[in-house]
Amino acid sequence: MAGQNPTLYAYVSDPNFEIAPFGLAKHRGRIQAQGSKLEESVAWNRDTPSTVSEGLAMVDELEAKLSETDRKLRKTEFEKARKLLKMLEMLIGLMLLFQILIK
Repeated sequence: MAGQNPTLYAYVSDPNFEIAPFGLAKHRGRIQAQGSKLEESVAWNRDTPSTVSEGLAMVDELEAKLSETDRKLRKTEFEKARKLLKMLEMLIGLMLLFQILIK
């Protein structure tokens, strides 16, 4: 995507439940920052889902790849990406709690 935002990509419509065709790993994608003369990313390709902690580490890794100027331009978007991952972690926790309560 164009713009100053880090984006998440997946190679299947639902990377939590589907397997990529042609024998590719089950969980594959990348976090990417794009813009004017910029295209940096951190990719993953593995048989198990990434954890929220690993996702946060990938966001940190991507941010570290950028110049100071590009980091400043994308500060808000990196904060949003981290917030989204932390909200996902809370949602997963609530789902697990709900599963325990309904048993």
